[in-house]
Amino acid sequence: MSLQISYTDKSGTVHPEAYVKIEVVKWTTRQSVCEFDIGIYHNVTTRSKDNEANRKQLVDHYQYHISGSSYTTYLAEDVLKESGKSLLTQLYAWLKTHVDTPTDPTGNPNMGHDIDWTIATSI
Repeated sequence: MSLQISYTDKSGTVHPEAYVKIEVVKWTTRQSVCEFDIGIYHNVTTRSKDNEANRKQLVDHYQYHISGSSYTTYLAEDVLKESGKSLLTQLYAWLKTHVDTPTDPTGNPNMGHDIDWTIATSI
């Protein structure tokens, strides 16, 4: 699973079919916290899984944190036991509900990247 979204990088370059993949997950069930890193590629071709030599550099990468009520809604044990749900599918589901604002005056680690994940499509 992955996501596709139109993404404008920090230099202003538009990637109309950016490919987004969860790259790293750090899950602490004892503290009910999950951190995950996403990688953003120009498109699906530049994220070649079949040939590492063809794999291009990331356009960008970000880290997100899930805790509190979001953790309970998406990652609690009873939720993950439901048919068709896994840690990764739930992380993508949460991401697709998230609007990452352009600025973050409060120190929230899930903000400040200016990405409206609600318009992403699953691919």
